[in-house]
Amino acid sequence: MSFEWYLARRYLLSKKQNRYISLVSLISVLGMTVGVAALIIAMAVLNGFEQAVTGRIVNFLPHVVLENRFELPNELAQDPMFRQGYRFTERKSLLVFDGGRQIVDVQAVDLPSWPVNTNDLPYDFYGEGDLPRGEGRLPGIVLGYDLSEKLMIALGDTLRLLSPLDVTTGTGRIPQATFEVTGLFDANVFDYDKLLCFIDYGEGRRLFRQSSQQTGWQIWLHDYRQAKKFHNKHAETVGEPELQTWYERNQTLFEAMTLEKWGTFVGLNFIILVAVFNVVSSLMMLVLEKTGEIGILRVLGATAFNIRRVFINQGVMVASMGILAGVVLGLGFVWTQMHWEWLKLPQDIYFVSALPVILSVWELVAIIATALVITFLAARYPARRAADLTPVEAMNYNR
Repeated sequence: MSFEWYLARRYLLSKKQNRYISLVSLISVLGMTVGVAALIIAMAVLNGFEQAVTGRIVNFLPHVVLENRFELPNELAQDPMFRQGYRFTERKSLLVFDGGRQIVDVQAVDLPSWPVNTNDLPYDFYGEGDLPRGEGRLPGIVLGYDLSEKLMIALGDTLRLLSPLDVTTGTGRIPQATFEVTGLFDANVFDYDKLLCFIDYGEGRRLFRQSSQQTGWQIWLHDYRQAKKFHNKHAETVGEPELQTWYERNQTLFEAMTLEKWGTFVGLNFIILVAVFNVVSSLMMLVLEKTGEIGILRVLGATAFNIRRVFINQGVMVASMGILAGVVLGLGFVWTQMHWEWLKLPQDIYFVSALPVILSVWELVAIIATALVITFLAARYPARRAADLTPVEAMNYNR
């Protein structure tokens, strides 16, 4: 142990130290503990909700979308990352049911039924989800549960879709078609439950008469995390604007969550900052109490650099105790919540049954490093004041 660390430890644990200084140091440790623990828990919760939302999006919507292409290029279909794809066209339409009306986003998909993934859905789905017109039956439509509640629509009901954007020139007639509700989804993602509907691709082509140029392909990969790699690999071939990943199509949502994480990180660091002020206060009082000893150390050969290091080290030691306690407290909460899910959430409000928590190692390192850096920078002022004392001035301070 170096000379500076030895003295810092002696000053910190000295029984002769002023009780008020000890109390301020204890408050500093507690403040640092609360700040670090709060940061760890808050970041873990935000990460948990972000992953929960991401999981719902990538299981609900395609991983990559190729726009304005009627045929799927062979290089995309033969890519090892490619799992399946289907044609689609989309249009804003007017949904009418028993006098109720709602503007909706309609996706006409070339699938026998929806959803495309039927195993281990992370959201609720009701009904068969059949889309094409069956023998003696109307074509099917799948819509969000919130929309069905708003218009009081149930499985098996019939409704009309009107496409005002495809009005026939001259006659002013609005194309429309009648559908049977064959499925309801409850995704709890964005406003999809309130605005999004799915119909058969053939029916969509007949209804959306002026949208043939909007036909594209929805592509599902074996691993949604490879969407960016898939995009970069084929963007130059098919055209950058026409190929979009699931992240790009929901960029506003993810940017908002990222901004929320940064805001939380900066905001909760003020707790650590308050604790650091207490550390500085205790160091300033300690410098005043140990002024005579500082003079003796300077006479014995200690340099200004040595004195400065002693008090910086003591500030770091106080902060480290609080950081260690905060890490233990925060990680303890995260670990117990991950394994036992003891903190439940009401499922009628949230889309998860328990508070989701996921902690990144890099975020944990960033939290610890930020607390240490703030403490180190703040402790430099009282340390410099101690180092600037001349030996004579220091030894005659209490006389």
